[in-house]
Amino acid sequence: MKKNSIIFRVIAHLCLLPICLCLINPATASSANGGKRNNHSSALHTPPAPACQRPLRIAINPQSPALTVNSQNQVSGILSDFFGSIESASSCRFTWDLVPRARAMHYLKNGLTDIVFAIHSEERDRYGEFIPLIEFHPSLIVRNEVNLNEDPSRILESEQLRFGFVKGYDFGKEYLELVYRVKTAKRGEEIIEVDEVARKMDQGHINASIMSATVFVQPARDILLDQKIQAIPLKQFPKARVGLYLSNQTIKPDERRYLREMMSNKTQIDLFYRLFKTNYPAWAMKAMAPANPNAGN
Repeated sequence: MKKNSIIFRVIAHLCLLPICLCLINPATASSANGGKRNNHSSALHTPPAPACQRPLRIAINPQSPALTVNSQNQVSGILSDFFGSIESASSCRFTWDLVPRARAMHYLKNGLTDIVFAIHSEERDRYGEFIPLIEFHPSLIVRNEVNLNEDPSRILESEQLRFGFVKGYDFGKEYLELVYRVKTAKRGEEIIEVDEVARKMDQGHINASIMSATVFVQPARDILLDQKIQAIPLKQFPKARVGLYLSNQTIKPDERRYLREMMSNKTQIDLFYRLFKTNYPAWAMKAMAPANPNAGN
């Protein structure tokens, strides 16, 4: 009887051995389980998001208050603050290519830069992924002394208006048809840069233009034209969107996805709008609103 009791105790210890090994060494437990591995711990460790692999270049025409450059080539302003917030929340770093607007578009088309701040257009969608930040109705920028038709739908048909259109701007079919009609009637011309539009308006060669009012603020201020003009939102035109183009040629798809998540969340869009509202005069903000990040391109 005593002998049988000893045998039972030995068998019990042998049966408990795998459990003890499980507690001491999980790897041994795997072997004790017929080689099946426990994957719970590995499931907790997801691969890190694809951070920026190098400093990203932003091609932009520096125009205060969106972006100001001092004599030491240091930047400040709305875009500097916006990208600074992205840098603070990520490993991404950005550098500036300070070029005229038309050259920035050339850089985007030819893969010579990574990011461009621009108005959305179908043509530009061929070269980059668009992230909307702010939206607006285009405004009629016009000298105060011009007598305008009070009917908003006919305000642009006044023969008193002599237009300077910014070359390359596209606010939809109605806008392009207007440009064609006005040019055909010899009441308008296309001008490459906004600064030149302001100079020609100040000199009396033209008295009207159509664009985002915020774009015209600094060129008008620089030559003291801002007190001589008004901005009238044109709600007969569809809303336009302003934002960032991420180059298809120079930024990898997974990196673009990461940047989109960083830049297009509601917090960043609200920050961008607040920066605009703080830095631009009320007359230029009448037609502006935060972009809807869920709207299609």
